Amino acid sequence: MEPVTLTDGVVTLRPWTMADSAEVHRMVQDPEIPRFTGIPANHTLEGVERWHASRDQGWSGGEDLAWAVESAATGQLLGSVGLEVSRDDP
Repeated sequence: MEPVTLTDGVVTLRPWTMADSAEVHRMVQDPEIPRFTGIPANHTLEGVERWHASRDQGWSGGEDLAWAVESAATGQLLGSVGLEVSRDDP
């Protein structure tokens, strides 16, 4: 599956890129991030870069899709949203 970009004119969901690494690293230093997510408090820039590299595998397999959420007006990075697809029969 190829990564897709979606927008409603208010927010844009776009595939993560390595260019996002420094901003994501800055954002995950907020102590609330590890409190409510699985991201470790001591996440390094190299760890963020490894995570971004793994996003390509999720898209190519069509099972772990992740988007950066940004303001459509300003391009400011706001967060992340993901979709995990299970191909198992119920």
